[in-house]
Amino acid sequence: MASLIYIADPMCSWCYGFGPQLSTLATGLPEISIEIVTGGLRAYNRQIMDTQLKATLRMNWQLVEKRTSLPFNYARLEQEDFIYDTEPTCRAVVVTRLLAPQHTLKVFLAIQDAFYRDGRDVTQGSVLAEIASDVLTAADYALILIPFCRSGRRKKPLRKRVRIFNRPRTGRSMDFLRSFSSTTTNSIL
Repeated sequence: MASLIYIADPMCSWCYGFGPQLSTLATGLPEISIEIVTGGLRAYNRQIMDTQLKATLRMNWQLVEKRTSLPFNYARLEQEDFIYDTEPTCRAVVVTRLLAPQHTLKVFLAIQDAFYRDGRDVTQGSVLAEIASDVLTAADYALILIPFCRSGRRKKPLRKRVRIFNRPRTGRSMDFLRSFSSTTTNSIL
C-alpha cells in the first residue's frame, strides 16, 4: 500500500491553507494512507506574543486567506496574553495517531478549523479534548479510560491509560483531556 508522509503543524497557517487539497487527496485516493508527522512549528514556546510577532502572523494569515479563500478569525492575535505554543496541538495529533490512526487527518483538520476559522484557543487541553472527542464520537469511536497505578511501596499518583474500541456510539463517553494533560503522553513525543 502506498503512503504519503505529510510533515505539518496544526497551527501552521500554510498547512491550514493546504487542508482542502489534503482532504481531496485523501477522499480521491483512499488506497493511499496519509501519515501526519507533526513538525512543532513553535513547540514549547512560553513567551506571550509581542506586537511584532502578531503583525508578522497577521500578514501571513492574510496572505493565506487571500490565496486560498479560507476564512480566518483573528481572535488569538487580539488576545493580550496568548502564547503561541504549538506543542499541545502536535501532541493531540500524535495521541490520535496512536489511538485511532484512521482518524488522524480528521482530527488534524478539525484542530486547524477550530484555531483559524473559529478563533478557539487550541493550546488549551480542554479545547483539544472537545475537538478530538467530537471527531471520534462522530466516527462512532468510544474511548474507555482504565485507571492503573504503578506498583511499589510509595503511593504514586493515579494515572490513566486510554484504550479505544470501535463500537456503536454511546454518547460522549470520551475524555481525551486526560491524554493531553497527563504525563503519560509526554513519553510518546
